[in-house]
Parts: sequence; C-alpha cells; structure tokens
Amino acid sequence: MLPFVLQFKRNPPPVNHATLTALMDRWRPETHSFHLACGEMKMTLEDMTMISGLPLNGDAVTGHVNAANWRHRVGVLIGVESPPPLPGKPDGSKVKHSWLKQVTGAPCPADADEIVVQQYARAYLWYV
Repeated sequence: MLPFVLQFKRNPPPVNHATLTALMDRWRPETHSFHLACGEMKMTLEDMTMISGLPLNGDAVTGHVNAANWRHRVGVLIGVESPPPLPGKPDGSKVKHSWLKQVTGAPCPADADEIVVQQYARAYLWYV
C-alpha cells in the first residue's frame, strides 16, 4: 500500500471541483448511491479496488466512529493527536483539513515498522 500512497505524495491527482459538486448533489445517503439521468449508480468495493489499486484482503484502514475521546483515537490511528481548540473556542470534534495536510507533509521513514507505515497510509488516505 505504501508505494500507492507515495505515488500521490509526489504529485497529487488533479481535482475537478465541478464534477465533485455535481456528484455530491446527486448522492442519496438513504440508498448510498448516485441518482443520475441515466439511472442509479453505486460504488462497490471492487470499483474502489480498481480505482485505487488497493487490495481487498487485509485489515481495514479505518476505525469505529464515536465522538468520545476522539483526539486520542486520532493519535492512535495516524500517530499524531489533533491540537486542542484555542482558548474560548468550542471543541468541534473534527479534524481540520489544514492540520491534516500539515501532518501528512513528511515522508514515511524508510526504516519504519508496519504500525508506523499503516499510520502514514491512514493519514494520507484520510487527507486525499
């Protein structure tokens, strides 16, 4: 998985914002599908395998969704805890994209163990 992540690290893929916006407008969370003029379209796990080049076997690259103690869980998943909110600001229970971009900037060490490689892969895939 690391070679796949590093490929995008060198040169991020272009983003077509108009296409993303159009797809978001057509997404129906009730059915987990896109409703297009030509019919209904669903993304399958096999589709994601073809697009990303990631294998279907192995452990998942995600965790359980729960707002309690989320900063610690972010630290466990990607190796860096999200900073606390500024004084007087509410804690939004979310990871800011700007912070995630900042912490995914360094390349994974060549001698990293499997846990660190997984943390780098999670952080970068989350950012992408």
